[in-house]
Amino acid sequence: MKIILSPKAKKGQRATSSVAAVVIVILVLVIMPASSCSQNTLTPPPATTITETPIEVDPLELYEEYLADPESTKEKYQGKKLFFPHVEVEKMSFLGEPPDPEKFVQMGNVKFRVRYHSQLNNIREGEGYIVEATGTLWGMQWTYLIIEDCWLKVIYPPGGATDLPPEY
Repeated sequence: MKIILSPKAKKGQRATSSVAAVVIVILVLVIMPASSCSQNTLTPPPATTITETPIEVDPLELYEEYLADPESTKEKYQGKKLFFPHVEVEKMSFLGEPPDPEKFVQMGNVKFRVRYHSQLNNIREGEGYIVEATGTLWGMQWTYLIIEDCWLKVIYPPGGATDLPPEY
């Protein structure tokens, strides 16, 4: 196989260019298949539990426990995720109106401040709504025990409300 660069190329130049062309062809033929054989595979890290399981608590019992001994209740629950499996929505905030600018649902004297306001979209006050709540103990504000950073899941009625709330 000879590659001629120009018609006026000398005999030695033609031989050098032929050798170079053969070397390039061989390298291409060797490197191309070799590179496709070594495929990078991504291996995911082993599955681990990121957080510990929340502690299941009744909201009204937690309120009474906090009133009886605030310091030991804080020590027992502070910084831990709490799970409230049955929260009856007796009251809730709308658009963060005063006196509490945070959005929340309330059962007795326990307020569950939500992490994202959109979680209140399918909940209605005074219509028998029941939610599950997961959050952390914040402490007392006025006469209310505050559970903050909550995630809510509507239990009853199934799926919650699908129409817009009346205040919109």
